[in-house]
Amino acid sequence: TPTVANPAPPAPTPPADIAADETRAIPISRPENTDTDVATEQLNARGQGGGVSAQDLLRREGRL
Repeated sequence: TPTVANPAPPAPTPPADIAADETRAIPISRPENTDTDVATEQLNARGQGGGVSAQDLLRREGRL
């Protein structure tokens, strides 16, 4: 007997009273620190020692 594929379920539609901004899955984060000196600070190049931790990098990018 041949196999019959199931049709895809219909896509859910959001209620009409919800704005498009309220349905965004990933929120947009605004940087709290606008200090340009921190953003342009040069880090030690690889091989010169004194590396920077991943947590420091995330903090500098405003993700932590």
